[in-house]
Amino acid sequence: MNARTVLSVVGSVALIGAALVAVFLSFGFNRPGATAPESGSPPADGTVDSRAEPARVTVTQARRATLIGTVRLNGQVEAANRVKVYPDVGGTVGRIEVTEGQYVALDQPLLYIDPSRPGAEFQDSPVRAPIAGTVVSIDVERGAEVQAAMALVTVSSLDRLRVDIEIPERYASRVERGMSATFESFALRNGEYRGVVVSVEPTIDPASRSKRVEVRVDGSRDGLEPGMFVSVGLPLDRAEGVVAVPFRALIQEGGNEYVYTVEDGAARRVAVRTGIIAQDRVEVVSGLDAGQAVVTEGHQELRPGRPVRVIEEEPSQGGAGE
Repeated sequence: MNARTVLSVVGSVALIGAALVAVFLSFGFNRPGATAPESGSPPADGTVDSRAEPARVTVTQARRATLIGTVRLNGQVEAANRVKVYPDVGGTVGRIEVTEGQYVALDQPLLYIDPSRPGAEFQDSPVRAPIAGTVVSIDVERGAEVQAAMALVTVSSLDRLRVDIEIPERYASRVERGMSATFESFALRNGEYRGVVVSVEPTIDPASRSKRVEVRVDGSRDGLEPGMFVSVGLPLDRAEGVVAVPFRALIQEGGNEYVYTVEDGAARRVAVRTGIIAQDRVEVVSGLDAGQAVVTEGHQELRPGRPVRVIEEEPSQGGAGE
């Protein structure tokens, strides 16, 4: 091969290599995922993305409020005073003087026992009401033979009602006599009833890890009856003058909590730390100031920096809340 031929081959190889480099560079900048910026990508630093369609959101303002965190436990309504009545002597049941549902006074005769035995006559012995109240059950019939250890009648004070609940040990130290309480009936739609804690067991049951607490119905008992199932609320936490937002404004992801605020017409995701939850509101311990607008509806379409259009501004809640 002469020198002219060699130079011709080298030149051809150089031209082919240059062409391949040009094709590679062109492909590299235009292939999906290349480092060259795409025209539709949102700003990575959370600044306003003017190219995005505004998201439609509902907002409210964070406000200072007093929140009361309530623990709710279920229980059954009982008569505050329920007494089983026993005879003083054994014998045969004679006259029964009362009926179930009848109100009786203290010491009123309920029935009589004939203590006579063959060959001996005795005067009938009255069985009297130990309290004033309503006869809720009569557990014997006339002519029955009874012993002094048998309960014959049950009398209850239905004008005073109570609910016994089991308070878990993690809350037990915060429950004390005189504490206010609320009741909600599962069967009635009469709103809340008021109550007060009248007794707290001094020790925790090692089997259930709880304490028995008696709550007395205080005030109106409209419609409540013994045997009804109710939810009892005890206000165990209180925070005054704290920043609060609706609970639905809170976003929880991977153990972290956020809210979206609206600043200069754009969404901003803010990390927060929360405290007491009181019904539909939550305390914001850090990350948010009173007066800031937070998104309550429309989170699904948001990302940091996206423009927003406020379609509704909810009234903010302040003052006290449970």
